[in-house]
Amino acid sequence: MINKPRNNDKCPYCDSGLKNKKCCKYKKSQKETKLTTSNQNNDWIQRVSNMPIGVRIYSEDAEESFGMKINSAKVTKDGITSELLNDSITLVTNQVSGDKTEVASASICIPQNVVDNSEFMIIGNATITNPSVHYSITPFDKLKIVSAKGTKAQIKISKQTDPYEFDFFDVVILTGAVHPYITFFPDGNGKYFGQRGMLCKLITSLEYDQIEKKISPSEISIEGENLSEKLIMKFEFDNEKNTVRLINQYFM
Repeated sequence: MINKPRNNDKCPYCDSGLKNKKCCKYKKSQKETKLTTSNQNNDWIQRVSNMPIGVRIYSEDAEESFGMKINSAKVTKDGITSELLNDSITLVTNQVSGDKTEVASASICIPQNVVDNSEFMIIGNATITNPSVHYSITPFDKLKIVSAKGTKAQIKISKQTDPYEFDFFDVVILTGAVHPYITFFPDGNGKYFGQRGMLCKLITSLEYDQIEKKISPSEISIEGENLSEKLIMKFEFDNEKNTVRLINQYFM
């Protein structure tokens, strides 16, 4: 049976004559430490590289207005710089015409990989805009929705007066003595958000086409303090026709 060499014994693995603790064992330990540190650094780099670049502005007071403009977003990894955003995007809260809301926010989230999509979101009286052309809504007849609990709503398209004549949505929720009435433009370039009868919380998830540089809605939810259910509206965008289409609507 071969005894395990002690730290102060001469190194049994080579002819250096050095003590074991300062020779092969030491080198092996240093190598393992470097590998462990390297793996930790690689793990950290991997985690950071998967983290999206995010920007958010938030207002808790209806009188507070915030704005921010982003023209570019870049990331450098292994000496290589990748451009994640090349567009003039403006985020604002409580600066558009219409009703001011106590809670308003606008946020964008841009991934560092090509697997995930960018996430844009606005809450209440807020917008995320860029210089892209304002688009229209695919026409439809007035819609009526009834939930399993009996909550009713109707959705129709209205048109802004001159000089712009932009289409927008009118949503009326028929419940109780008070009927919340919400009007909004459907895209990130909307210039108006209004509500009457009862304050509601409006949350809009947007999609962003980085190639065409167009912002379009994917889902809008409307909820209020006196509403037991929230209304969900889902959309899709036709890039060729430059038109947004309402594809589904329901209470949940």
